[in-house]
Amino acid sequence: MKKSLSLLPLMLALAAGSAAAASAPAGSTISNTATASYADDNGTAQPNVLSNNGVPVTTTVQAVPSFTILPNSVGTPLTAGFTPSEQKNVKPGQTNVAFTYVLTNTGNVPNESYSLGRATFNSGSAGLANVRYYLETGTSAGFDVATDLLISNNKISGLAPDAQSTFYVVYDIPSTAVDGQKLGLTPVGTRDANSTYDAGQTFTLSDSDNYNQSLVTRVDAGNLGPRGDADANGTLDGTATPAAPYNVALGTTTYNQVIPSADTQTTLAPASPAAQAVYFSNTVRNSGNRDDRFTLTVPTTAALDAAGFPVGSVAELFTADVNGVLTPVTTTPLLAADPDGAGTGLGGSFSFTVRVSLPANAMPDLPGTVPSVTVTATSTNDPAQSDTTLDRVQIERGLFGNATAGSPGTPAADPTLNPTKPGTPGQTVPIPMDLYNAGNVSGTYTLVGSVTFTDANGQPVLAPITYYTDTDGNGVADNATPIVTQTVAAGAELKLVGVVTVPAGAVTGTATAAQSATLKNGATTVIVYSDNNDTVQVGLVGGIVVKKFVDNTGLNDAANPYPAEPTLTTDPANYNAGSQAKPTDVLRYVIYGRNTRNAVIKNFVLSDTLPVNSALRSLTATYNDNGSTYTNSDKSAGSKVMYRVDPTGVWSATAPTNVTLPSGTVFQVAYDWNNDNLINNTDILPSGAELKLVFKVTVN
Repeated sequence: MKKSLSLLPLMLALAAGSAAAASAPAGSTISNTATASYADDNGTAQPNVLSNNGVPVTTTVQAVPSFTILPNSVGTPLTAGFTPSEQKNVKPGQTNVAFTYVLTNTGNVPNESYSLGRATFNSGSAGLANVRYYLETGTSAGFDVATDLLISNNKISGLAPDAQSTFYVVYDIPSTAVDGQKLGLTPVGTRDANSTYDAGQTFTLSDSDNYNQSLVTRVDAGNLGPRGDADANGTLDGTATPAAPYNVALGTTTYNQVIPSADTQTTLAPASPAAQAVYFSNTVRNSGNRDDRFTLTVPTTAALDAAGFPVGSVAELFTADVNGVLTPVTTTPLLAADPDGAGTGLGGSFSFTVRVSLPANAMPDLPGTVPSVTVTATSTNDPAQSDTTLDRVQIERGLFGNATAGSPGTPAADPTLNPTKPGTPGQTVPIPMDLYNAGNVSGTYTLVGSVTFTDANGQPVLAPITYYTDTDGNGVADNATPIVTQTVAAGAELKLVGVVTVPAGAVTGTATAAQSATLKNGATTVIVYSDNNDTVQVGLVGGIVVKKFVDNTGLNDAANPYPAEPTLTTDPANYNAGSQAKPTDVLRYVIYGRNTRNAVIKNFVLSDTLPVNSALRSLTATYNDNGSTYTNSDKSAGSKVMYRVDPTGVWSATAPTNVTLPSGTVFQVAYDWNNDNLINNTDILPSGAELKLVFKVTVN
């Protein structure tokens, strides 16, 4: 191929050289006259004597026409041994493919004219198109469709003997030509009759061994890759600039970051209880040698599910205008061919947006495996030619809840479970938990938990939950190192035990735990997974304490004041031991009844009996909450101490003052919690509260 091209100038030069050998023009005459010169007998020179009395002998040159068209081809096209006059590599749809020829009048006939026909060949189904001849005007070197002269009548005229005319065979290659197809033609030159010089002679002269050949190289291909890097070589097309991470921006809205790497792009879909979408930008570039359009496709919903995406995921293709308005796209515009036709230049390109929509609480089918959207660009010139690229979506998803048995399952942590754990004040209560990374990217979680107990005042008491690893899930911490923030690998499970200490003042009842695992990306909170339905059942401790003390001050309690009243903490056994009294002495009795349970008690009545050999002197009772601020909906501002003489008597807010009551009379005191003047189960004594009964008697 290159040899024939290099020989072309030489062959044309040889043609010019051969044309330089001049011939006698047809119709010209060849005439001459013989001359004799002499001197007479005296030696005197005499006039010359001309032959035939001076009439020349004349011969007319006949017409001997001939011509050549160079360069020549050798052999028959499309057969072994064929060598074209010139060969060019072309591509489908290429126009103005030009071959140079020189026509030389090698005869002796002036003003010759030649008709140009052609004979074509073709190894494929589509032949040459728009075949034309142009005459070189000399305006520019080589063929120039703008300046060279179209030979509209297919004739080259007016050539004198030895004169030359440079002309071009020009044609177009059909767009449907296939790779390796060979096609071409030979200009068939035929001498036209020249009535001026042919003199009735008939000359049939032609030249048709000048086959050129076009060899079709058809490349229909495209490259599809990350944004700006269609060939996926890690640099922006046509530059040495690395393809760097970018944020997808549509109009004035900026979406997720995308990280390109070779022929793959990756983005993160943060954990979300709502449906969400992530975006990619991809670029397709024509690397073929002819203009092309490309069909763009992404997998169906079913195919995405099979690829590991959550059920219901959708991939779509769009273009975006300057305002971020998305328009669906399935085919690129017509993209210009690669200039060098080999894929190394820069053909036309088209960038588009891939949107991947994920359902609420998206979780990959296979935790730890990152699913990909396979984007495909297919040549419309040759649908057998396509390229793909991968858009990967890392999906965050966690599960935090009560521990389930065994290895990670579905789910491995169940926040819907609500076990109740028993405990009493001062005890530590274990709450087995699981933190399962159900996503395909590692996540860092911060654990926080607390249990809200109720104290004797009815006020909430927050007790923190401390978390420890519990690898075997037996509810016992592996070690004494608390877990606050922990990174969990994709698809991994962190088995935990949360430990809470029941506060000393917690009353009986159900205490609710609030637990959460917060997923963060750096300092940014992505989502909080909560488990707020576990409970601790606080058990009963303590009891009812009743203590009674007696003091004797002798004859007159007014003249001999009693010592300070004993307190509940005083030991009755060691208080006023061996007390004695004489008639008319005054004795003081102090009785305490306290609720030391971690629960309220109801219908609490403190009773005592008027001793024998004594007469009532005075009686009073007081309620002491001991700092308790416990209240409930039944609590009344009019709550008060109530008195009753005899268990069948009527409750009264007034203490009995009848000093003539007989010995053995029963005195009762209680606290009317709801101020209804009755004592029953609606009247409570909070934890820690007490009633104190003080009465005095005179010894008979």
